[in-house]
Amino acid sequence: MARNYSCGQFLVLCGACVSPGTLIWEPGLSDFFASIDGETCWAWSPTDCSGQQNGCGGGSSFSWSSSKTSVASVYGSSTSSSVNMMGNSPGTFNGNGTVCSAQCCSGGGEPGTVITLSQSPATLSMSSGDTIRVSVSQFNPPLPC
Repeated sequence: MARNYSCGQFLVLCGACVSPGTLIWEPGLSDFFASIDGETCWAWSPTDCSGQQNGCGGGSSFSWSSSKTSVASVYGSSTSSSVNMMGNSPGTFNGNGTVCSAQCCSGGGEPGTVITLSQSPATLSMSSGDTIRVSVSQFNPPLPC
């Protein structure tokens, strides 16, 4: 009786690694938001989508979207591993990325916040030699789950 003793493993896509960039900005401004990469695992079949974790660095196609386009939207390409977002109005949103291989897809996201800086009073009169003191209150964006 002949037996097959081959025991090779395959590197497969089994998750997503998301790296945050700029998470807070103003309406009308765009900036690097995040990047996504495939998490790879060692598996016994090339069609598996899970296995022993190996690290980040896989995937062949990517897509990005915003959970609230009224707050922020993808600016530029939505099909590369990194994405820029444009602030549209104050609020919070999630930038959601997906990475795929020929067999598997996985996703991840990052929270983002768009804020508006304002001055009170709206107008200010100054004369030569006057000084102005500006204080900025600390803003704590929501933490990722």
